[in-house]
Amino acid sequence: MNGNEFEKLEHEVEVMLNDNDSDLDLEKIEKLFDAYANNFKAAKEYLQSLPEVKLQQFFDARGINAKVVATVSGPRITRYEIEPGIGVSPERIKDLQDEIQMVLQASSIRILAPIPGRAEVGIEVPNENPETVTLKGILYSEQWQNSTAVIPLAIGRNTVGEPVIIDLDRAPHILLAGACGTGKSVCINSMIGSMIKKFSPNELKFVMFDPKIVELDFFRDLPHLQMPIVNDAEKFATVLHKIADEMDQRLAMPSDEKFPPLVIIIDELADLLTGEDKIAVETDIARIAQKGRKVGIHLIISTRHPVDIPVVILANIPTKLCFQVDSEFASEQVLGEPGAETLLGKGDMLMQYGLFTERVQGAWW
Repeated sequence: MNGNEFEKLEHEVEVMLNDNDSDLDLEKIEKLFDAYANNFKAAKEYLQSLPEVKLQQFFDARGINAKVVATVSGPRITRYEIEPGIGVSPERIKDLQDEIQMVLQASSIRILAPIPGRAEVGIEVPNENPETVTLKGILYSEQWQNSTAVIPLAIGRNTVGEPVIIDLDRAPHILLAGACGTGKSVCINSMIGSMIKKFSPNELKFVMFDPKIVELDFFRDLPHLQMPIVNDAEKFATVLHKIADEMDQRLAMPSDEKFPPLVIIIDELADLLTGEDKIAVETDIARIAQKGRKVGIHLIISTRHPVDIPVVILANIPTKLCFQVDSEFASEQVLGEPGAETLLGKGDMLMQYGLFTERVQGAWW
């Protein structure tokens, strides 16, 4: 019985029961009761199929004092928030990750034990029908229009679908790490797009290093470039050292001297740390990371081999965007914590900016 037939039958029985002069049609009443029973069964089956109900039933069956208290959805994942009862630690729930993943029949899950800054545990599950996050959608959002960032960068949307915009001036340098094809280059493109929308060529400059001659080639005619894109790995150390010298010159100027921001973008740093100039390159990057912010010089560096990045560089780049990596060790190398090995690829990232690590779905150009 479809919806229209059910409503018609329900109306007919209601009219019949309210009409004192009408004879009761017991067959019609029995048919309506059967319809109610079938609808109740369908509703019960639907409710039991909901992930939050499955989770609660799982906790109850295991005798775990925990309650599903909230559900929040973003473009790529849904997070179920669990309130542990007295005597139940967040780690107790995290230890059940494999069983919870099986109960939810999910391809992967990530458990926050607890959610940063809160008492609840978060269980993040991929959406069956993910939404595409576009750069345009963020650049035309109210959050972008009202942003007070000095150098705003549109990154993507968080787990509740809100635009994520960070300030490169505050960052003040960014490391993007992750396996091939996980969204690093697309994210850099979104950052560049954010800056060229905000600043004219006279207000901000780029120096770009692209040894693969692929990822940044789209920007070869960009008027914001201080010099042509550097594709020759052998020239990398020389150009980088000149930038370090320019930084020193800026630092020697009076403190009230203003300089246009200079953003250095390095695609695949690990490929540029293999030559005889390796130590010089590491030294100059560390110098720029330590002192560049004072004179408006910022680094945006990407790598698919985070385990090969020297500690002196990692330690001096506070803002990190970690995309899907192939091991828990690689995640810990970048973020100081596991989790990036469970990401979904295609722009799914963990972002360390400020006090907490936040999951973000990157914007597509």
